[in-house]
Amino acid sequence: GRGQLYRMVDYTRASLELLFNISRELNSALDLHTVITRVLFLSTNSVQAERGSIIVVDENLQPVDAAIIYEGRLTTNTVEQMKWSLEQGLAGWVFNQRRAALVADTSQDMRWLRRPDDEEARTGPKSAICAPIMMREQLVGVLTLVHARPNFFDHDHLALLQAIADQAGIAIHNARLYESLQAAHQRYQELFENSIDPILVTNLEGRIQQANRQAAVFSGRPSATLQGSLLWDLFQEEAGCLKEKMPAILSGQTVRCETKLHPTGRPAIPVEVYVHKINIGGGDLLQWIIRDITERKQLDILRDDLSAMIYHDLRSPLANI
Repeated sequence: GRGQLYRMVDYTRASLELLFNISRELNSALDLHTVITRVLFLSTNSVQAERGSIIVVDENLQPVDAAIIYEGRLTTNTVEQMKWSLEQGLAGWVFNQRRAALVADTSQDMRWLRRPDDEEARTGPKSAICAPIMMREQLVGVLTLVHARPNFFDHDHLALLQAIADQAGIAIHNARLYESLQAAHQRYQELFENSIDPILVTNLEGRIQQANRQAAVFSGRPSATLQGSLLWDLFQEEAGCLKEKMPAILSGQTVRCETKLHPTGRPAIPVEVYVHKINIGGGDLLQWIIRDITERKQLDILRDDLSAMIYHDLRSPLANI
């Protein structure tokens, strides 16, 4: 009758509100553990679940993270416990079948792994729902909710849980992409900072945006001083070679040039400069790799002196011959 219709409308409204809140929460977080914890808290609170869990797996279907809530409190877990959960019980069944499951009475379903807590003398039988978390047809996790009363969950709850799992799949995927991006950025920073060569990153006009540790040491200028200054100031009157090749550099060519760098408080240093255009954050920048060629220049001088000496020593005997 009309009362049942009102109840259905109220349930639908509450479900939509829950999905909206979960979507809003997930859009505000990119850390994987924060994402799954928020999903779990919102899900358990919405149906007054006694407990809930999310287990996240990697591309090799190995568990990498999890959140478990019992009576409103977040509990800790180990990798071994996560693996054990995915090998047995209801979560294990969903993990293997890639299908959502509804258990109306945990004492009557063989998929439910019996625990001492399920004994009649303690909390007794329960009801449970479990859904796979998928992203682009790939399993990324399993979401489980448990209610203290048998026959509490129905197919509407199961459909709602699957909708939550679908949102969680997108959020987990985004969190993974963010972690991958952060890892790539960290690797770049380590390679940049620990390079044995001075490296500078400038805008297209030559104003320095970044300078690695070796650039500061080599130039005799602190990194904070280098940032914002013009690259040409490091080369002074020897910057002409680089400026002449700017059209080629801006066209995307990698350019090499020999010139001299003027460090603070020291004589000019002969250097070899490699320049190429890079794209970071959607903007074009220039990366300058500087190599000290002092030893090479000294060897060139030694070779020229040796050649001159040999020529001088042989010139007189050859003239006589």
